Amino acid sequence: MWSKDVATLRPPCQNADFHPLHRTAVFTMLTDDANYVTGAAVMGRSVKEQTSDPVDLVVVELSSKPLDQKAWTRLRDVGWTRCVVDRIAPLDEKGTFGRFRDQFTKLHAWGMTMYD
Repeated sequence: MWSKDVATLRPPCQNADFHPLHRTAVFTMLTDDANYVTGAAVMGRSVKEQTSDPVDLVVVELSSKPLDQKAWTRLRDVGWTRCVVDRIAPLDEKGTFGRFRDQFTKLHAWGMTMYD
């Protein structure tokens, strides 16, 4: 653990098993669409192989759109950890293109203040 008092910094993650291990993290957000799991697995492997500094690999997962167990087995094998968050809705839900409606949830990354 590093010198910051991370015990006082609360991430937006709802799951009790989220524990930062390093000072730096790589984030991705995955929803219930399993098609993106392969891309996240490839990215995670690449980060681990190409980065000399230790990093946490964090998947932001919407509480309303959880990934299935098969997906999580694959992601954990690469080193991804799970951060379950509530969805941040756009101001104009109906006026926002469908595939972008969940993207505001990525703003939770700004609450991950335990990372540099």
